[in-house]
Amino acid sequence: IRLLGRPIYSTSVNKAGEQPINRISEIITVFGTVATLIVDAGDITNASASTIVDLCGDTIRILRQGSLKIPTEVAALPLIP
Repeated sequence: IRLLGRPIYSTSVNKAGEQPINRISEIITVFGTVATLIVDAGDITNASASTIVDLCGDTIRILRQGSLKIPTEVAALPLIP
């Protein structure tokens, strides 16, 4: 976030290695003192985890497989500069 210089808007929220938090009251309890902005979209039901991909290096790195599945053969492809 510091490198980007702006906030990230996401469909899910959780601390690394923990389950996503779907209740806005819990999100505020957990992140209210460290987040500059929390967008209240209400409680989320039947949500799947987001797929998170790192495109910062020479290859694709899948940080978390979520509802959008990225095949391992795609992740092994080099990025075109």
